[in-house]
Amino acid sequence: CFWYISLGWFVLNNGKQCYSGDGGCMKKLIVFSFMSLIVFLMLCGRIVADDGMNPSLHDGDITIVLPLQPKIGDIVAVKDPLNPNGGEVFRRVLALGEMDFSYDRNGSIMQNNRRITQKDMGVFGSHQAIEERFESGDGTIKKWVIMRLIEPVVFSVPEQTVASGHVFLIADQRDEGLDSRIWGAIPEEWITGVVSLRLGKVEPWGSWATWRP
Repeated sequence: CFWYISLGWFVLNNGKQCYSGDGGCMKKLIVFSFMSLIVFLMLCGRIVADDGMNPSLHDGDITIVLPLQPKIGDIVAVKDPLNPNGGEVFRRVLALGEMDFSYDRNGSIMQNNRRITQKDMGVFGSHQAIEERFESGDGTIKKWVIMRLIEPVVFSVPEQTVASGHVFLIADQRDEGLDSRIWGAIPEEWITGVVSLRLGKVEPWGSWATWRP
């Protein structure tokens, strides 16, 4: 949005010169676009600093985080609950405020009495890959892949209602990442944005660039 607004301002103020083929204007436009992109990356770019979201995000991946309203299945940047005045971590939204939620010993997830579908994707080293699929009330389908240890850590969250104004977040590295199973539900205001683009490591089922609408 920032880039488009800035570009619109530039065109309004320099449109006549650019339309007439003024070479100086075109150079200004290129420089302006480049500088706007740098500012955009400074404002919205984040570098992943842990492997808690593997395989969706990896340590060192570059992400674009936009100030959007988070939905179920979105990966969000959030203030680190263990150090809220310090850095950020990335986790996936599994439940919003006032939703009923549970996570059983086998890793099955229930939301408002609806189970998130899970599909075995095979074994990768010491981990089993599992595809999770969520269908919202409007028919929108979101799918993502998580990792569990072949001998998983037994962990469960009894059925509960997420407090209003809070979200329940979970790591895709299900047995090795800290998340709301430890922290509890997180205040929505701690979320700084939704991951919309990832640039980084190639996965067997993905690519080096992933767009998350």
